[in-house]
Amino acid sequence: MGDESIAPALTSGLFLRPSLSVKTSHFDIQAVLAREGVIALRHHPDLVGPIQWLVRRGDLHPVLPGVSAPRLDVDTFDTRISSMAWEANAILVGAGAARVSFWPTIRVPTVTCAVKHHRQPQRGFHFSRRQVPAELVVSRAGVRYTSPALTALDLCESHGGDAIDEALRARATTLRNLHHALQLTSARLGNAERRRLLLDSRMSPGRLRNTSSTGFFETQELPPGRRTSSSCSVARRSSSMSSSEASSWP
Repeated sequence: MGDESIAPALTSGLFLRPSLSVKTSHFDIQAVLAREGVIALRHHPDLVGPIQWLVRRGDLHPVLPGVSAPRLDVDTFDTRISSMAWEANAILVGAGAARVSFWPTIRVPTVTCAVKHHRQPQRGFHFSRRQVPAELVVSRAGVRYTSPALTALDLCESHGGDAIDEALRARATTLRNLHHALQLTSARLGNAERRRLLLDSRMSPGRLRNTSSTGFFETQELPPGRRTSSSCSVARRSSSMSSSEASSWP
């Protein structure tokens, strides 16, 4: 965001001739936004007044309670993820976790987070009460999210075996890690289907997986001569791939 986006708010009306302190606050806010994308009140107590004033004017908009961003950036995925660095008890899950770790092209209309306690709804976010094993949580740039293995298993409900394919193709995880994540979350509904999809990835690379709109998974055997490049790529996987839960973000 350039200086011009909030400069008028600090140099008009009562601030037509801004004092040195106002100019300093302006540059301080701009520096934080340029560096972090968002600005948190509790981390900048000396700027609370100017930040709140810019929010009242509409130049800054709240992303999460106490965390604001420029008006034009508030609804972007990157801004929502940056704001999560100030949510110590929230864990990014689902499509959002996939996008920051191994699936950069996946659509994320809403950022979903696992939390231990009830949270008030926030625009662009969905908070779900859920316990995530600490072993399956990754922390990067202050943001916590589920490991690629658990993320791929979570997305089986909406994307079927494609989620597993993407994680393995990106070498973000291994089949061994996927089975371990399944074991650590053994009480979840749908695990029988997730286990079948894992076996399918290991044993039946010539099968095309589809996900119905109701969340039930179906498989369709393809003739040997009509295997897709996606399904054939599964045949080239091996358990010798890197075992690190790699991340491509930021």
